[in-house]
Amino acid sequence: MAERRESDMRGHESGGARLAQAWRRVTPVAVMILLATAAYFALAAWQSHRAIVERAGRDAANLAHLLAERTAIEFAALDHGLARLAAEMAEISAGDAGRAEAARHLLARHDQALGAAGELALYDRNGLIVAASSQWAPGSISELNLLTGAPAPVPKAAILREWPHAPAQLLLIRAAEDRAGRLAGLAVLLLDRARIDALYRAIDLGPGGLVSLVLADGTLLARLPQDEHRLGGALPIPDAEPSGIERDPLDDTERIVRRQAVEVIDARVSVGIALDHVLAEWRDTVLANTVVLLAIVAVVLLPLYLFKHQREAARKAIDASDRRFRDLADSLPGTVFSMTIDADGSLRFPYVSRGIETILGLSPAQVTGEAGRFLDALDPGDRARFLREIEMSRDSLEPWTMEFRVRARDGRQTWVQGISHPARLADGRVVWNGFVLDITARREIDATLDAVRSELQEKNRQFDVALNNMIQGLTLYDAQERLIVFNQRYLELYNFPDGALRPLMKLEEVMRLSLAIGNYAPEAGERILAERLATERARQPRRFDQTQRNGRIVEVDFRPLPYGGSVATFTDVTEARRREDEIAANSTLLQVTLERINEGISVFDGEERLRAWNDKFLRMLDLPERFAVRGTTLSEIVRWQIENGEFTEDLMKIVKGDGRFKPSVSWERVRPNGTVLECHRNPMPDGGFVTVYRDISEIKRAEAALKSAKEQAEQADRAKSVFLANMSHELRTPLNAIIGFSEILRDQLFGPLGSERYREYAGDIHASGAHLLALINDVLDMSKIEAGRVELHQEELDLQDLVETCINMVRPRAEEEGVAIELRTGGLRPVLLADERSMKQILLNLLSNAVKFTPKGGLVAVSYGIEPAGFWIQVRDSGIGIAPEALGRVLQPFTQAEASISRRYGGTGLGLAISKALTELHGGTLAIHSKVGEGTTVKVMLPIGRVAPERETERRLSG
Repeated sequence: MAERRESDMRGHESGGARLAQAWRRVTPVAVMILLATAAYFALAAWQSHRAIVERAGRDAANLAHLLAERTAIEFAALDHGLARLAAEMAEISAGDAGRAEAARHLLARHDQALGAAGELALYDRNGLIVAASSQWAPGSISELNLLTGAPAPVPKAAILREWPHAPAQLLLIRAAEDRAGRLAGLAVLLLDRARIDALYRAIDLGPGGLVSLVLADGTLLARLPQDEHRLGGALPIPDAEPSGIERDPLDDTERIVRRQAVEVIDARVSVGIALDHVLAEWRDTVLANTVVLLAIVAVVLLPLYLFKHQREAARKAIDASDRRFRDLADSLPGTVFSMTIDADGSLRFPYVSRGIETILGLSPAQVTGEAGRFLDALDPGDRARFLREIEMSRDSLEPWTMEFRVRARDGRQTWVQGISHPARLADGRVVWNGFVLDITARREIDATLDAVRSELQEKNRQFDVALNNMIQGLTLYDAQERLIVFNQRYLELYNFPDGALRPLMKLEEVMRLSLAIGNYAPEAGERILAERLATERARQPRRFDQTQRNGRIVEVDFRPLPYGGSVATFTDVTEARRREDEIAANSTLLQVTLERINEGISVFDGEERLRAWNDKFLRMLDLPERFAVRGTTLSEIVRWQIENGEFTEDLMKIVKGDGRFKPSVSWERVRPNGTVLECHRNPMPDGGFVTVYRDISEIKRAEAALKSAKEQAEQADRAKSVFLANMSHELRTPLNAIIGFSEILRDQLFGPLGSERYREYAGDIHASGAHLLALINDVLDMSKIEAGRVELHQEELDLQDLVETCINMVRPRAEEEGVAIELRTGGLRPVLLADERSMKQILLNLLSNAVKFTPKGGLVAVSYGIEPAGFWIQVRDSGIGIAPEALGRVLQPFTQAEASISRRYGGTGLGLAISKALTELHGGTLAIHSKVGEGTTVKVMLPIGRVAPERETERRLSG
């Protein structure tokens, strides 16, 4: 751009020099000078005219390209949303009775993303509307003139159409295809023209300037300035871009026009700059030069002055054009640039628009002053490719187009597209004039579309696999009786060779092909054909058998579809019908067998009609003899039972649903006479069911007796617990006195007792009393737990202080036994939300047991920690261990591992049971792992919620 301006100015300067020289040399020839001056002015005016028009043409071309790219991005986003909507619509099962509701929910889910652009409508693969966000949508896709006659190939991109009922609205249509490339569904968006106009409102082309969007067929979709009464009209669109000036047929204005095709939709953006506006300053200059020329005729000595004036006027015109272009370029999305490679191979940017600030965070001056800043911003993976492409374009002078990544000063990475046209200057340099667009959004849309396309292909593949692995044959016909879908099993059942059937074959054509293959006897062929066509056109559900010439019996289940067409399944029931015949042939033997069974039995077929029964069935239900007839329906029997109070509505809810009886169900039924019947209903292979009735009245009475005995046992157990609690309280009172007085005697608080043996006996009494009191306390605690009378008083406990206190209480006993106790904290000091007394009792029981069953020289280790599952405390000893068969008993009350151990070490066997119960009251668990001769590990696990927050723990410790 800057190079072109310099070239123009050099042309003017060289012309002025030649004119001045001619003036000095040919002064005597005044007439010749005047003629030469007039010719020069005419030539200069013509050159200025051509330069201004060419500049305006380049400006219009660049702007058209930018606007086309911007329009394509806008419609690509809308097309992406519509494509996903249409693809999800195609996934809704065509036979689903709730399809319309599912489609409305689908429409509501996508309305948040697309609703702001306009109204939405969904169509199925047959072109019929399924759901719409308002009442504007046509009833079928044929009204949109999208598909006519035989179905055309599915469009691969969005289709933009004018909505004839509302000229201010447009239709954007997106089709989804199945794996075979057929139409699977459509999504339609009613788009307001104002949304398109908004893309171009910021463009100022000066008086008479024009931006328009026109479809390939010439339909005018958008025009700025707005001219609504002309929208929708047809305009002739040239096959190639114009190279000159066009006269607009709508307003008879001459404009410099450039067009650019818009990707995604089949349309073109047209940019026109009014010729009058572009040449306004030029005309003023020409007029001024004409006046001056007339003055030269009178004053021959002023041609140099006139030449200078003309040159300055041309410069002003060019400067004005430059300013207009710069303002226009700065208002556009992306960046307009001029780039050159000098003779030494260095890259320069003589001009860059302000859009570079948005892309790189650099000002135009920073890029034009130092091209290295731009190269530094290129992604390292794209830099070498960028320079290589530029060199190739320089050598070939072919247009340069490239997508590459750049990184802004804030670290943000952006995908951009560069487009430019190179030209070689007179001095040998190559200049590229073009623009750079941010295409990050488009790349993301393309990636999303690729993912959606892959997902749809995978789903289509899965659908084909499932369809061709069905044990039933299947066909789907549309509303025009054309074959849409069939599977391999259908071909096998009717002996169709591969390739015999093809999509869109008419039903009658398929049936006649079946007759030609020989599936039916010739004399029955026309009758079968007429019956099948009548079934299709009656549009009533029907199930019937077709017997083929080879003896195969095929059951046909015909179902009409709510939006036209039908679906049918085909099942080979030859073996089933043979079994039915065998059952009928052996009905006498069956009846004799049924009468020998002690339970009541009834057999109903798939139509819920009575086929077999025994006499006990009638007696158990007290049914009248009139029901003992083949063909009696289940509904007739149930209706009679309801009328006679035999069958309640609640029982009906158990055995009945959706208007049909469920074949697999079990229930108990109490008859008015008190008889209790156990009923079991099981399915039959042919769709029927067998019901067995058994009189369980005696069993129910026995169950009632057992329940009463269980309640009495539970009551006795509660009485036992109450008795133990009361007895423990009664025994502790005298024991406290015995312990106190024996302690006085043992310690001789009131003076010597005389014989030393008295003191020894008093010590024995004190020890025995303390032992008995501990046993009673354990019994009392266990009885409280079993009676549910233990209440937890939760508070925050410093676990390390609690453990150290318990260790200090047990340490004297451990030192007497020669057992070491070790605490391992791992540097952790948690705060627990728990009952202090219960936690002490748990730890003391575990520590006492560990010391008790650890030989001299052994070790008891206490540790704790936190893990995702919760908080744990562990007591591990190196004692005698527990045999595997005894591990299940040690947690039971009043139980120890071995009787010999109980005699050797003493105790009630309640310590572990109490610890386990108190742990469970805290919501935790207690687990034991042991090996004989190696020791025992008891682990208490508490919920993680019982660990106080870390900041609260730190506060307590620091306070």
